[in-house]
Amino acid sequence: MTDENDWLIDIPTQGIKVRGKQDILKFFSDEIVFFKNLGPSQFSVEFLGNNYGAVTLDAIQELTKITDEMKKDKVAALRQYIEDASAYAVLVGASPMGKRIAMMKSRDANAALLTASILAPKWLAINSGASLAGQIIVLFRALAFANPANFGFDNLISASQATR
Repeated sequence: MTDENDWLIDIPTQGIKVRGKQDILKFFSDEIVFFKNLGPSQFSVEFLGNNYGAVTLDAIQELTKITDEMKKDKVAALRQYIEDASAYAVLVGASPMGKRIAMMKSRDANAALLTASILAPKWLAINSGASLAGQIIVLFRALAFANPANFGFDNLISASQATR
């Protein structure tokens, strides 16, 4: 992409639209800050007082790869990100769901990390000996996606276009 206006992130499923290379780089910078503020990338999956093992959420590394590639005017990682975010395989921190997770962190940091990991399976690594943690995350992901209302509010772009 050579023209500044050729650069576009359009993810209506998560309510995101950003145009222009510099604005997209700023968007990814903010996304990195979002995931840094969530807490450590490696954390224990705890539920009802039980620890099921550790997982790693590689969001910061993956977002950094995208920005590094963009700075070289390459777009493969950016296109993959858009595809993954559109399919709910990665969490967009700027989305309404991301904002709810940021608010959740103030009440329960572990719950916020667990929710982010459920919503970003592409960036999730199950550490050795943590198969129960992986099973719990898969179960919670299935429950989250079984209720389409969980994501209906996130599709703000499509909803506002339909309203108009």
